[in-house]
Amino acid sequence: VDLIEARDRLGGRAFTDTSLRVPIDLGCQWLHDAPDNPWVVEAKRLKIKTFKQVKDDFYFDPADLSVARSKECRKRVESLEGQIESALTNDHTDSAAANAVTSAKLASSDPWYPVAEARVAGLEESAELSEFSAIDHHAEDVDLPYEFEPSNSDRSNYLPSGGYGALIKKYGEDLIERHGNKGTKRLSVFLARQVTQVHRASNALTVKSQKVSGGSALQFKPRAVLLAVPTSIIAAQKLKFVPPLPLATARAFAKLPLGHFKKVALQFTHDIFSVESYATKISLEKLEELRKTFPKLDESDEVWPLPPSKSKHTWKFVSNLHGKNVVVGFVGGALAKQLEQESDNAVIQHALDRLTTTLGPVLGPHVKGMYAKRAVVSRWDTDPWSLGAYSYTAPGGKGARSHLYQQPMSDELIFFAGEALWQNSYGTAHGAYYTGAAAAAAMLEALGY
Repeated sequence: VDLIEARDRLGGRAFTDTSLRVPIDLGCQWLHDAPDNPWVVEAKRLKIKTFKQVKDDFYFDPADLSVARSKECRKRVESLEGQIESALTNDHTDSAAANAVTSAKLASSDPWYPVAEARVAGLEESAELSEFSAIDHHAEDVDLPYEFEPSNSDRSNYLPSGGYGALIKKYGEDLIERHGNKGTKRLSVFLARQVTQVHRASNALTVKSQKVSGGSALQFKPRAVLLAVPTSIIAAQKLKFVPPLPLATARAFAKLPLGHFKKVALQFTHDIFSVESYATKISLEKLEELRKTFPKLDESDEVWPLPPSKSKHTWKFVSNLHGKNVVVGFVGGALAKQLEQESDNAVIQHALDRLTTTLGPVLGPHVKGMYAKRAVVSRWDTDPWSLGAYSYTAPGGKGARSHLYQQPMSDELIFFAGEALWQNSYGTAHGAYYTGAAAAAAMLEALGY
């Protein structure tokens, strides 16, 4: 097996940044559907600890930061979110999800409605309701030859010690050690080498590649090819096919674009979600009042701010990551796309302004003073090897995932894999794992093994 990878590292959109001396996953972060998630199994084999994420959601109204208000707002958000989900599930037109929501006549005037919408759209699909099809909420689109389902009802999120990206990197390094030049010599790995063309003629395959830094072209003559690259790369024709892909296959890639998702990790000198951090900054009267009413946030609890009245865009913040006074902001959809065009400093300022507003007129003014001026900003849209965050189905894209999953070019010994092909868990690392396993099985069968 020859593995050709355009990046100078393993893992793709799984990447753990450690520049803040805290493992921060700029790509996939949670092991969903654990403990059946195959990466949990791999982590155990690699002796990497995983732990169940025990978290709570808090909804902060800057005018009232009490537990009671948070619980009230949570009920409203969950009710609105349920209404949006129901509208999407009941729509079978394969048109924009926004149409289904409009037809359902939901209470979009509720100030917390943007949070509910973000939970379904920007932060779940990495796209706005107007950009993705409601069809991804339907099981009818699934007719797959290889099926993997959890063996029990526990669909919890787990976290790997040291980060998800670090786990996947270790998995790759283990494969190389066991099967590469130091092992059985059945695996050769070429990093920082871009595949530029897949040529098929007279039942023969040729894969053309070149070093990312320039020069040093190299051709491969494989018996079969497995392409595990983002749909956006193929749709943008960054990887050429000679002759071109069949129209149905090219259309499937075009109908599964990658959306916009941004993470901003901010390091503080104190835990900004702990009232005690403000003990010397606010009056004793306010301090005592907040001690009685302010929510007690644990590590990795999620904070949902009340959106500004003139904005539909919603941030989510994860508190006190790994107990290290690191707050990670998440934003998806249109605002993430907009922020991708701004400098790191501007993005950081956006997040700090949002935190300042979230914590209200008493605590908010002190947030920026506790910022340690250390941050990490993700940039998947402008990453040349991803061109986006993770996949969603564009309107009119019904059947695109299953078309690619069923390996439409297997007769020519070209196979596909990646998170975009897995209907039940698209946008996840375990979805990518499952499609890779299924494609490998299909490839071996086609080769007569």
